[in-house]
Amino acid sequence: MRLCLRLLIDELFLNGNHGNGAPPHLEISESVKGSQTTRPGHDHTKPIALGHLSLIRHTKSLLMEQEVADTLRPLPVPTPETQHFWDGTKNGELRLQTCSDCHHTYFPPRPFCPQCGSRNVAVTVASGRGTLDSYVISHRPHKAFDGPYAIALVALEEGPRMMSNIVGCDQTPEALQLDMPLVVTFEEAGENIYLPLFTPVGVST
Repeated sequence: MRLCLRLLIDELFLNGNHGNGAPPHLEISESVKGSQTTRPGHDHTKPIALGHLSLIRHTKSLLMEQEVADTLRPLPVPTPETQHFWDGTKNGELRLQTCSDCHHTYFPPRPFCPQCGSRNVAVTVASGRGTLDSYVISHRPHKAFDGPYAIALVALEEGPRMMSNIVGCDQTPEALQLDMPLVVTFEEAGENIYLPLFTPVGVST
């Protein structure tokens, strides 16, 4: 993406050529005449138009956003349906929802019961305990992790299953035993978001 954007800057903005051999008819800033960035073969007599400067600033902003995205774990964006869940993780609580009609407890959050369709649902605080139901170990490098990391499916004590990461132990098949007991822990990820992760029972994180 960065390469494409930089080519866009070089070919469209700095060259000042729209394919017809003539420079764009836009107001020229006197302050940038003679100080514009050039490259080999560029016509030094063509100033940069103000409209082009705005596009360059926008493109540089996109490049900066891409560089940030390359270094951080993607963060969730709370919605009205999920706000209670993220408020809970910030307070050290794993919050689920329970139907008041059929008593089904479910996850992920939604405004109606997936079992019976009732909208008579309430937020409940889970115990935070569960077992390792399934997992895969990713060996693909990721800047948010050091070495291989497990992507796990955790069966919560209340019934729902939740995808998360396992921390506090080696990321190997020998350490990650199916049905091993787990307990939730919360990791601050930035932007006031706390992620629910799981660790083997008896391990301090």
